[in-house]
Amino acid sequence: MSAWDRRRRLKPKRIRRPVRVLWGEKDVALQPVANNIAARWCDDFEVTYVPDAWHWLASERPKLVNRFLLDFLR
Repeated sequence: MSAWDRRRRLKPKRIRRPVRVLWGEKDVALQPVANNIAARWCDDFEVTYVPDAWHWLASERPKLVNRFLLDFLR
């Protein structure tokens, strides 16, 4: 059995810590449905959609990302 086959059989463990996601509304690399899938495995999951932002939020909006992270970590 290949490593890929073994990975596909793994069941993700529940994430009990808070999870926060920043998501660019104009992201074309990933679809927002990914958040719905990820949220199923989390006890505390929250998404913040950033208007007029794409996939690389840390490059596009560094001040916003830093503020978001600092607020989350406090």
